[in-house]
Amino acid sequence: MKTSSRFLSLVTAVGATFVAACSSGAGATKDSGTPTGTTMGSGGQPITGTGGRASSASGGATGNPVGTGGDMGTPVGTGGDMGTPVGTGGAQGCAVVSGSGGSGSGGSTASDAGVPAGTGGGASGPYVKPPAAPSAGCGKAAGGTGAQTINVMGRNVNYIVNMTGYDNTMPNKLIFTLHGCGGYGSLIILPGLAPNIHVQWQGSDSGCYSDQTRASPEYAVFDALLDYMENNYCIDKNRVFATGFSSGSWMADMLGCQRANVVKAHGQGAGGLPVSIRPAADCRGPEAALYEHGTADDQNHIHGSRQDRDRLLRTNQCDNTSKPYANFSPCVQYDNCLPGFPVVYCEIPGLAHMQWAQMTAVVGNFFQQF
Repeated sequence: MKTSSRFLSLVTAVGATFVAACSSGAGATKDSGTPTGTTMGSGGQPITGTGGRASSASGGATGNPVGTGGDMGTPVGTGGDMGTPVGTGGAQGCAVVSGSGGSGSGGSTASDAGVPAGTGGGASGPYVKPPAAPSAGCGKAAGGTGAQTINVMGRNVNYIVNMTGYDNTMPNKLIFTLHGCGGYGSLIILPGLAPNIHVQWQGSDSGCYSDQTRASPEYAVFDALLDYMENNYCIDKNRVFATGFSSGSWMADMLGCQRANVVKAHGQGAGGLPVSIRPAADCRGPEAALYEHGTADDQNHIHGSRQDRDRLLRTNQCDNTSKPYANFSPCVQYDNCLPGFPVVYCEIPGLAHMQWAQMTAVVGNFFQQF
């Protein structure tokens, strides 16, 4: 449901690349939900390699020819995933010992949302932060700050850039902070994440984002802005986030779904995933996510956040049990999710359609772990 309320925004987004340490013991791997059988790529696309994703010369992703089963253009053994060299049957970029963790070609023994996967693989280990991935803009004089404009497919899009502790020799976190209806220009800065760049673009739907369609024109704006920021600022491509409130919350959730290979994590308030989105077809794998919603919200019903939380608990293979999250009551974090893909849920009793007083602090804290 789209709200017409004029509330400020705060934003989140979600990344899809992570490094996990794997044990050598037997057991099924928690895989990303991407098809990795011996002859099929992502979304059921046939490929010519063994266990690769996305069409390429020999099983590599993004059109880069690699060895058998490689992804992200990095040669690996059979069944490798996420561009990290592994033995046979590896998944999610884990280093596994060939044999004892399973020897099938790629994937896990269980898949997400009914997507077929291969057999074998090693057991998942704890999450380890990936190294920084400098963008092409590192070392260059920074682009501008404040209000700017970019042309996207014939549309002149207003956007704002704010930098905190920026250093053009050090990859900076990039945070897309998405506004509520009528709230463009109120750029909320998340604490504890310096050095960083916050960017907000103006929605195209009468002061809101066009966030109720799976073919939203806002995706093109996100892609164009991301490309521009990476080429003109020093960005850590492994630490791109999205956060938002109300209309911006829906948009942040959509980016977490359809750009899960780019957005490291998303955190939002009073939104959800629009019913137009088909998760099995549109979402690109697990997502690290934080949800906040008030029980008395009469504009964006709390059902939206509850429903999408439940979707991610399945996708991220979390348990249904939870524990308190940091010092942010009543937030909880669910147990035993895939490494690097936590789910935090904050249901605020009696809160109407407004931004929770602790929202910026809890989202900033959530993003710090990445």
